[in-house]
Amino acid sequence: MSLFLLSLRRPRLALAVLAIAVMLAGMALRTATVDFSIERMYPKDSPSAAFAAEHRERFGREDDVMMVIPEKGTAPEDPSLATLAARLSNDPRFVEVAHAAATPRLHRDGSGTLTTRLPEPGERDPLLAGVLVSPDGGTGAVLARTAPVVAAHADREALISDIEGWLSEQGGDWALAGLPVVRTWYVRLMLADLRLLIPVATLISASFFIAAFRDLRHVVLGTVAIVLGAWLAAGAHAALGAPFDMFAPAFLAVVLVVGTSDVIHLVHRFADRCAEGATWRGAAEVAAREVGLACLLTSGTTALGFFALRATRLPPIQTFGIATGLGVVLAFLTTMLLVPPALAWLGPPRQRALRSAQAQGAWLAQLADRLTARPGRSLGLAMLPLVPLLVCIPRVHVEYRILEDLERGGAVADAQARMEAEFGGVLPLEVDVATAGDPLDPGVLAATAQTTAWLRSRPEIGHALALPDLLERGWTLLSDAPGLPPTPAAAAQTLLTMELAGEDAASSLMARDDDGNPGHLRIAARMRDVGHHATVRLVDDLRAELRRNFGPLGATATVTGVGWLAQEVNGTLTRQFFGSFGLALGLIAVLGLVLTRSPRRTAVALVPNIVPIALHLGLLGMIGLALKPSTAMVMSIGLGIAVDDTIHILAVYERARGAGEDPRTAVSTAYREAGRSVVATSVLLGFGFLAFAGSKFAGTLNFGLLTAWAIVTALYADLFLLGPLLVLADRRGDSVHRSA
Repeated sequence: MSLFLLSLRRPRLALAVLAIAVMLAGMALRTATVDFSIERMYPKDSPSAAFAAEHRERFGREDDVMMVIPEKGTAPEDPSLATLAARLSNDPRFVEVAHAAATPRLHRDGSGTLTTRLPEPGERDPLLAGVLVSPDGGTGAVLARTAPVVAAHADREALISDIEGWLSEQGGDWALAGLPVVRTWYVRLMLADLRLLIPVATLISASFFIAAFRDLRHVVLGTVAIVLGAWLAAGAHAALGAPFDMFAPAFLAVVLVVGTSDVIHLVHRFADRCAEGATWRGAAEVAAREVGLACLLTSGTTALGFFALRATRLPPIQTFGIATGLGVVLAFLTTMLLVPPALAWLGPPRQRALRSAQAQGAWLAQLADRLTARPGRSLGLAMLPLVPLLVCIPRVHVEYRILEDLERGGAVADAQARMEAEFGGVLPLEVDVATAGDPLDPGVLAATAQTTAWLRSRPEIGHALALPDLLERGWTLLSDAPGLPPTPAAAAQTLLTMELAGEDAASSLMARDDDGNPGHLRIAARMRDVGHHATVRLVDDLRAELRRNFGPLGATATVTGVGWLAQEVNGTLTRQFFGSFGLALGLIAVLGLVLTRSPRRTAVALVPNIVPIALHLGLLGMIGLALKPSTAMVMSIGLGIAVDDTIHILAVYERARGAGEDPRTAVSTAYREAGRSVVATSVLLGFGFLAFAGSKFAGTLNFGLLTAWAIVTALYADLFLLGPLLVLADRRGDSVHRSA
């Protein structure tokens, strides 16, 4: 226990340590980086991610293309598209810029020479449908591929801002779409969330400090403590070399809000002991001693709930879990270093605060007495209103759309929706065909053409292109014979002639292995953001089609691309959150045993913390919200936060039982002493997470609102279930002991 009194016995040393830590955090934050690269979203040990990297090395990136979409009905040959394309072409940050009116077509002139020409007005190239021209042919677009130098967010931000400025000068209803734009807007919205959520979370905490303390001195002390805790957490995050990504606003807001719990418990216990006649220093020592262990355990369980996210395989989620867990620990240490000596120096709370505390404690003790008078009946009545939610658990379903987190993002969400509606899709879907022999073999080309045609027939696909599409056009012009070249030699001759004519057909759709032989063909497609289940069905059907077409040829075809990999990762991640929840539950049970030294009481204490998770799943089933990463992670995190209330009540209950009180009286004592702080912190945490409603990310909003729901239901379970359960368990234990 002397550890919790260290800051009281050596206050100058404690404040000096805290001041040094604050300065070091500030230095570390100067090196902080922002990173929302797609590659970070994949598990490092994922075979699919490794193959995607090989595919990207072989054929180039598929996620570095942006599309500028004009007002619907703007013809492909409209001069405004040519003007914009020319402007983008002069920018070295682009390596390729194209629009339909300036895209040459293969042509055989009157002398029979194969050459290229620009399309005639109104002429439509079917191979450009869904890329540079809308499928109905009525709207053109400009496609631009960014250079490798445009990799960091700052470079993309500057580029996107410049294009937005150009489009604003040109006037009209233009839209920017594509993954580079999505990446940039993710970071923009993250920074907007930081500017909104952190001040709002701080304001909410300060407001509840006012309601809980009724003393301006203690309000200022509590606010300073949680802000310093969040500052240290951010500094530690940067010092560890972890970039700030889309989870950064949630990470810092969680640390701010959760950090208030320890402050409230310390100040409330200090006020209680002052009301009993203790000196200022004596009250501060008793508060630190009595609350310190419970706060250590609650901070530990909350941190474990976040650390359990390490069990997932997605690096950003792992970073979020580790950073937030570490932040909770740092917030606890900050509170223990700063608050006890400050309380001893500031003195007791105002009399009105003491009167309010006594009234709240008395009311909660009366509630405990009523609940434990007939504990079995109280449990039945408390569970009754929960039944409608519990019966909805079987309705829970897994679903995820990649772009849905941007649906509150305004312009960017509208732009991606326009691209999907008018051009058929925004997400790359790729097929990499590793041939057993020559990829220009007629059988391989025919299988590739058949697969590409199959993709085009699917409603989920907006565009698909492969080498046979270009070969068929070139061979028809060369030989006047429709179809694909009949031999590998004819195909090679066609490719050479097309290259000499000015059309490089092979470089982006056929690749050579290290030995110099062509060995891979690429089918490039773009798909709509149709959701997890629809994407899985599409890929399952595609794989079956690939086996039918390429299996007899000895070729291996692999599905890759952002459109599929993101769904594969998120499906795996959602399942892994159940594992992290189980891990958090087990670790919390161990900490419960440390506190109670009783397996029976530990099991009883876990019940009120499993109920909120069940109610979380029931709510998802009732309102039809899917189980996905942002909603599944609430289980382990909500458990870690919700168990705090249980530990504080259980700590006082154990102390009262050790002093000789019977179970009913001990529950009444626990509700009177710890219940007031439990109610205050739960309400504060609930409102703190409600602040996430202002987020521009749908995922962050869902996470915040559902975590608030988990905290509120945990408070209900602790107040109306825990007391009766403890009485029933201890009565049974006492009767078993007496009969033995």
